Amino acid sequence: MLEKSTNASSLGILIRYCITGGLPLGYPPADSHEAKSAIRNRLRNPGFLWESTKLDEVPNIKELLAKCFIAKGSARPTLVDIGQTILISFTTLTYELSVRAIQSVENDAEKVMEI
Repeated sequence: MLEKSTNASSLGILIRYCITGGLPLGYPPADSHEAKSAIRNRLRNPGFLWESTKLDEVPNIKELLAKCFIAKGSARPTLVDIGQTILISFTTLTYELSVRAIQSVENDAEKVMEI
């Protein structure tokens, strides 16, 4: 069985991929010397793991990913913490998008009434 810290890191990679459509360490797979060297260089400054404009659209996700990729496994969030953050983040995002959609419809209705 994997440790919880490994699970948190793996789940962080999966969450990032689902939102951005890209792997955090890039491609090709890390079987070549050049790829391993590039990955080592990226891990020295791991901010790229959670830096993406697509991640800006989801509340609290950047902070969650930053915690998932903490080098010290015992400092990473639990799977329950990750689940709760995701639930809150996407509930907030859904609410914000709904409010924007309603406001847009109301604005369109006002324009039609002016005609």
